[in-house]
Amino acid sequence: MMFKALAIAMAIFILFVSLVAVTSLRTKPLLGFFSFSRGAKISKGTILYVDLRKPYLEVEQYPFGIFGIFKRPTFPRLLRALDFASEDPRIKAVLIRGPAAMSLSSAWELKKQIAKARKAGKTIYAYYDLATPSDMLLLTECDTIVSPRQAVTAVPGFMARPLFLRGTFDKLGVGFDVIHIGKYKGAGEIFVSDTMSAWLRESYEAFLEDYYNQFVSDLADGYNIPAESVKAIIDGAVYDGRTIPIAIIDSFMHWEEFVEHLVGKEREKIVSINAYSSLPPKARFCDKKIALVSAAGTIMDESDRSSKGITPKQYAKLIHKLADDDDIDAIIFRVTSPGGSAIASDAINAEIVRAAKKKPVVVSMGSIAASGGYYISMGARKIFATPYTLTGSIGVVMIRPYLQRLYEKIGANPQEIKRGRNADLMTVDKPLTYEQKEMMKRLLLNIYHDFVSKAAGGRDTTYEWIDSVAQGRIWSAADAESLGLIDDFGSLIDAISYVEKLIEVPEG
Repeated sequence: MMFKALAIAMAIFILFVSLVAVTSLRTKPLLGFFSFSRGAKISKGTILYVDLRKPYLEVEQYPFGIFGIFKRPTFPRLLRALDFASEDPRIKAVLIRGPAAMSLSSAWELKKQIAKARKAGKTIYAYYDLATPSDMLLLTECDTIVSPRQAVTAVPGFMARPLFLRGTFDKLGVGFDVIHIGKYKGAGEIFVSDTMSAWLRESYEAFLEDYYNQFVSDLADGYNIPAESVKAIIDGAVYDGRTIPIAIIDSFMHWEEFVEHLVGKEREKIVSINAYSSLPPKARFCDKKIALVSAAGTIMDESDRSSKGITPKQYAKLIHKLADDDDIDAIIFRVTSPGGSAIASDAINAEIVRAAKKKPVVVSMGSIAASGGYYISMGARKIFATPYTLTGSIGVVMIRPYLQRLYEKIGANPQEIKRGRNADLMTVDKPLTYEQKEMMKRLLLNIYHDFVSKAAGGRDTTYEWIDSVAQGRIWSAADAESLGLIDDFGSLIDAISYVEKLIEVPEG
């Protein structure tokens, strides 16, 4: 699919890249059923409606719906649309409807855009009948909050609860060979242990402590209450509109009552953000272009058309092309991935490093950019993450199942004839031998050393330092920033603003 030029309010082209295509902020109108204003005619006094009850995906898997019409905007597009709306004099207010189907990391980014709109003089309305932690974060930037009396506010806290399955697989007769490089790289523990190791527990405890403290701090600042009061609310867990201990609800109404209260019968005054984001903004053109590449999901070596993963075939090829395109002045790489294939991660990282030698490459991390997700990020000039991003996990793990005891249970009896001492390396009917485990360990150690070396190069530090903070350990964004694994806290919009200044985009 060919690129389409789009002038944006900051006088710059943003080219959105999906898993299967490159799209821009200008899309065809949505064919479907909006809650409001299908015609998407924007006039003075418009209220922009943001329905958060369904998730906004990081990457549009199927950019075109029925008859080639664009469906729901991606989360990056949502942020950009709100950024435009902040400076659009026709927009007088923003109406948010929860519960927000998004992570705290995404809610933090969205909150920043809501705060910008509010600062620009837009009134921010919110309606919810169920408030999650993400909603509680967003509501700190709202002027008027409405809910029915029966609305539920649920802030039960945060928990990591891996399910250990060794006993289950023992009963099934399935065993696992697990080799991890990095004492904190605990992804395989659930298959070979009944309990969490001290290393894995330490990393989870530290991450959750930072995550919890960040949430407490954000709510304490947002609602102007002591941190201890926020902790008490979390410990109370669940409330209705009459029992929540802080006065956040301004009025009790049901949805239809609230809409009528806002606009009466003139529902055309309320326009969906989906429709608004499909309209070409009124802005002057300039010759600066930034490519925004969004990558979300597991990193894989190959994929078919139905796959939702990140593959070199899609991303390495695309980044290579963007690096060589003289019309592209910079690349923003949006990464939301827990990792995956080491080979695929290395292939994508190689293209990021190559591109960074030719033009600015900046990474914006989503809710998670760990293991391979960090690998494909670390070659950028600058890395932004939110305070709720999970990152790090610089390590390698191999998990290999074998079915020896299951075969015995069901009476299966494989007969072996081989040439070569390790011809049975890939069989699934027996565990690895000591020699084979040592072979695989050497292979994984080489991958780990390569990972650490390239991270040291990307972060402009020593191998020894990265090795000391790697070991497969996950890090909170706060720790990652202090350790030099990321550069700054910021949203996708902050990354865009940074790049605009870097390539000297004219203001206005």
